[in-house]
Amino acid sequence: MATTATAADSPLSSLVVYPGSVKLTTKRDRQSLIVQATFANGLTRDVTGEAKFVLADDKAATLSGHLLTPKADGKGELSVSYGGRTIRVPIEVEKAADDRPISFRLDVMPVFMKANCNTGSCHGSARGKDGFRLSLFGFDPAGDHYRLTRELPGRRINLAVPSSSLLMEKSVGEVPHTGGKRFGKDSELYGTLDRWLVAGAPNDPGAVPAVTKVELFPKEAVLDGEGVTQQLNVLAHYADGTTR
Repeated sequence: MATTATAADSPLSSLVVYPGSVKLTTKRDRQSLIVQATFANGLTRDVTGEAKFVLADDKAATLSGHLLTPKADGKGELSVSYGGRTIRVPIEVEKAADDRPISFRLDVMPVFMKANCNTGSCHGSARGKDGFRLSLFGFDPAGDHYRLTRELPGRRINLAVPSSSLLMEKSVGEVPHTGGKRFGKDSELYGTLDRWLVAGAPNDPGAVPAVTKVELFPKEAVLDGEGVTQQLNVLAHYADGTTR
């Protein structure tokens, strides 16, 4: 009977950490890491959950699982080990005490994209959904801001008590919503919307840097067997030289 080789049957050929270096800017920046092992038979495996992560010095950054967040300005190094091999990832932190102003286009609109709110089957349809419409995949930021903040004043957002905003209550399933619960109160998505409302639901004061390039890591994966998964890191490059 023929047998199929698996990653576990083959020696480890190489180990790669994505990204290979980390730069964190401002206190809300964060970077998750992915560890991919390649074996001699050509198969790859996501070993992020099996790898050992050790910060050589935790003065600049904080490590939680495989997520790095800024702590103080400075440099550090993260060691990632698996299968007898170790990769060292340099870390640089700048403006750790500073907070970026909330951006409608760069922070709030991605929430609607991540939660599938502005797709064609939801509020992004030509007629919207349940009386509320967003532009399809966020192609009209100015229109989206108007519909959220001024189309029906006091209806969708409550600046006095942000958590009582219909936008927030429907998103977390506290009031009936055709789309159901989209995220929890302890999620980063909820926190972003809350910060925006607390700030007064501002629009961006001027031009926002455009995305010039999007990178996906790892660029290749050869998975073995049904149900095997590979995590992905997506890095966006902006016209002003920043990344997210």
